[in-house]
Formats: sequence, structure tokens, C-alpha cells
Amino acid sequence: MEPPVRVSPGIAAISLDLLTRAEELGRRLAELIVTSEPSYRDEKLVDFEDLSRSCRGNLQFVFAHLAGRDDPGPEAAWQTGRRRADQGIPLPTVLRAYRIGGRFMWQTLRDAWGERPEGNDPLLEASADIWTLIDVLSEGVADSFRESAAESARHDTQVRIALLDRVLSGSVVAGPQLWEVADQLRMPRQGRFVTVCAERPQPGEEALPRVEQSLRTRGIGSVWRLGGAYQVGIVALRPRFEVPALVAELGPVARARVGLSAEFTRLDRAPGALRQATTACAAGTASSADILRYRPGSVSSLLAGAPEAGVDLAAAVLGPVLAQPADDRAALLDTLRGWYAGGASPSAVAADLHIHRNTVRYRLHRVEELTGVSLADPVGAATVYVALDAIRMLGAERVGDVAVSQAAAAGTTTVGNRTGSTSS
Repeated sequence: MEPPVRVSPGIAAISLDLLTRAEELGRRLAELIVTSEPSYRDEKLVDFEDLSRSCRGNLQFVFAHLAGRDDPGPEAAWQTGRRRADQGIPLPTVLRAYRIGGRFMWQTLRDAWGERPEGNDPLLEASADIWTLIDVLSEGVADSFRESAAESARHDTQVRIALLDRVLSGSVVAGPQLWEVADQLRMPRQGRFVTVCAERPQPGEEALPRVEQSLRTRGIGSVWRLGGAYQVGIVALRPRFEVPALVAELGPVARARVGLSAEFTRLDRAPGALRQATTACAAGTASSADILRYRPGSVSSLLAGAPEAGVDLAAAVLGPVLAQPADDRAALLDTLRGWYAGGASPSAVAADLHIHRNTVRYRLHRVEELTGVSLADPVGAATVYVALDAIRMLGAERVGDVAVSQAAAAGTTTVGNRTGSTSS
């Protein structure tokens, strides 16, 4: 918006006189703003002299322009916007102060104009000019305020991420250091916490988009960071926001596997909780949005702690099953899962999959033929179960690739249910 370029000689003369009174008028305007806006009454936020200088600069900008003199430019408004953002004055309050300033300048000019032979037309034109100039100043202060606020938010985010990294790495110890870090993270010094580890679906993507803002609307404190393959956070639980409520909050937005640690009561215990959450995350089904709580001693947790060993085991045990055509492979794996879930009852599997009991027996026998493992043998059944869970966690494609590599290294090929030597 361009400021006005022409004013009447009478308005110019009055404006020039008002320029000489900028110091006095600036203090009067500052007093009016303090009276009208409670935020400006706390001198711990805005010193009265600071406010007076800002008012004087704005008066000089407007009246110098109306006087046809070189005005000081709107730079003072830019500086004011940055200061007010740093001081924590809300932008709507700052803009209201500028509107108060516009009314004050208009009233001051009108009082100085009085009754003149040329009438009020020049005064009305000056009124429009004043509000145009106030708009210029308001736009400048708003732009600089938002820019400063954004810079402050970025800095605050970077500081919080650095502090969270210190907490998760174990470099923060109990005592005053822990209390200081908790205060800077805006988290309670003691309470009930859960660490969350969410697998990122793609580099640069959040597994839990806008999770901190979402929890904040519920009054729940949390702090998060993105790094490598995971999005990690610490959430402060409350009496009416327990782990089930957290799961319900995360479920609709989760884009990949999510793991939750056991509860802990001090932030210096976060490193162990992070290991738990990472393990729980890895124990979820591959390419799913499962939300799992840490279960110490479970097969899934053990596999998550040694994923490469899990891949090798699954490939060695169930590789021949994975080598079957897609429909056959899916039928055999679904039947196996149902057999374990149903307590090794063919009838339960048949009812769940809507197939005949004899079909269940045939498929289980087919698995035994392909793997060379008897499901009637407790050790064999346990081995197949672990391999099956590894496929769930790590993905059939990954395990299948390893199975092919194992077969190639052993000099064999697996086609259907026939395994033969590749050497001539």
C-alpha cells in the first residue's frame, strides 16, 4: 500500500508544527495506550520509555509525511513488531495500539486545524491519509511480529529437540539439572511418563502428524523429535488420560507401527523407556499402523531385539512355504496362524476360516512336508511359531529374499515342494 503523496499547505504547516512536539505527543499517546490496553500496563513486559519512543517514531513518520518532509520510513514499526513479539505482547493487542494511535493523530490534527476559511475538505483528505499511513505501519509491525515469532518458534523447537536428545541419551542426571531440563521442556519434574516410538513411513514424513498440537488441545504435555527411521516422543500422563486414552488418541493419526514403553516416573529414566518403545514398535506387524505396548519376555520382543536372527530363522524354517505360489502361500500361512491362535484346534481354524476340518489338516500336513518339521513335536511347533511371528514383524518379502539367498548359497533351488541340487 503506497502512502499519500500530496497534502494541502494548511495541513502541511500544522503537521510541521506537530513534528516539533513529537516528544510530548509521543508520551501522551503512550499514556493513552497504557490506559486502554492492560497488556501495556506491566512494565516488566513493555517499559514505558520503550512505548513512548515507539509512539514518537510513528508520530514522526505520519506527520513528516503530511508535512511534505522526508519521513523516517516505517523501519521503526518493524523494530517495534520484533520487540513486541519478543516481549510476549499478542499481535491483536499491538494492532489495537496502532489503531489508538491513528485516532489520536487524527484528533490532534483536527484540534490544531480548528475553524478555517477553506473549510474541512483538506482535513478530511488528511484523515484518509492518516489511516493509509497507519495501515502501512500496521502491516510493517504485523509482518515483523510474525517473522520474529516464527524465528522464536524455530529456535524454541531446536532447543527442545536438543534437550530431548540429552534426556533420551541419558546425559541428564537426577537433581537440579533434571529439574531445569524438565522446566525448559515444559514437562513436569516428576509424574507418570510414557515414551513413544513411531516408525516413519517415508523419509521426511511424520508417523504421527501434528501429534504434539493434538495432545496439547487435550491439555497433555509432550515433546517430540524426528530422527532417522523414527519419530520419538515423551508424553506426560494424567489421572484422566491414561495409556488407553493415549492409544485412542494416536490410533486415528498413526501412519506406521507405534511402540509404547512401560510407564516411568522420572525423566532420567527415559533412555531405558526408549529402548522399550523401540522394541515394541519393531514387534508390530510390518507395514501396519499397529500400536503395541512393551511386553517384556514375549517372543515378539525377543525377535525385535534380534531382527536379523529372526529373518534368518524364518527363512530357514518357512522359506519353502514362502516359495509357493501366492494363493497357496497365503492359505498355508493363514492356516498356521489360525492353528496357533486357536490352541492347535483344527475345528477352531476351520470355523474361523470357513473351510472344512480336513482342509485344515491337509494344509498343516503340507507345511510339515515343506518344512520337514513336525507340528506335533513341541520343539518343532515352537520353532515354526517363532518363524511365523518373524514373518509378521519383518515382512514376508524380506524373509523370502533371504530364503532365496540361503538356498543359493547352499546350492539348492526350491520350486513348489521339490528341493534339488543346482550343481551338475
